[in-house]
Amino acid sequence: MLKLVTGLALIVFSLSAQASKTEIFIGAQNTRLQEQADENIPRGESISNTGYIVGASVIRPISYEGLVAENHYFGMGVDIIDTDSGTLIGLRPINYYYQLHPRARIGAFFGAATLDNTLPSIGYYLGVTATSKNLLGPLDVHLGITHGNGLGRDKKAALNEIDDPTLTTRPDFFIDTLTSYVALQYSF
Repeated sequence: MLKLVTGLALIVFSLSAQASKTEIFIGAQNTRLQEQADENIPRGESISNTGYIVGASVIRPISYEGLVAENHYFGMGVDIIDTDSGTLIGLRPINYYYQLHPRARIGAFFGAATLDNTLPSIGYYLGVTATSKNLLGPLDVHLGITHGNGLGRDKKAALNEIDDPTLTTRPDFFIDTLTSYVALQYSF
C-alpha cells in the first residue's frame, strides 16, 4: 500500500503546474540495522551490509503570494534501499533544500519508512543530504545519511520465532537503521 501511495503522490506532485525539477539518483550505500524487542529486552547486535539505493524527488522553489524565496526549495521524494534484511522504502513528504552556491546544495527531510522483511516494519524516516551540481557533466554527486527510527513490526512475532525460552508473551520488535550513501543524480 505504501508503494502505491508513494507512486501516486510523486505523480501528482510532479504534474503540478509549479513543479520545477525532477531528480533521480542511483548509488551505493552501507546500512547498519539494530533490532530490539520491547523495552525490557536488551538490544541485539548491529548488522551492517552494503547494497544499492535508488531515489527520486520532485522539488520547486518556495514561493508565497507570487514572491519566490531564492535558494530555498521544497519537495517530496522516495528512496528504495537494498539491505540484507529486506528492502527499505522511505517516503520523504517534507524535503527541504538550500542552495549554498550554484553548484552546491544541502538538504534535510522527514517522513516515514517501511522495511519489508519477514514481518514488515514501519516507522519514522529522516536524514540530511549534500549535492555537488554538474560535477560529472550533467550528473551531480549526491551524498546522504538517513535514519529509520523505531521501525515497529506490523505484528508481533510468534513465541517459536524467539530463542529465549523464558518469554511467556510475544514481544514487539523495533528496528533502527542508519544508512550512508553516495550516488550519481540526474536532474531534468
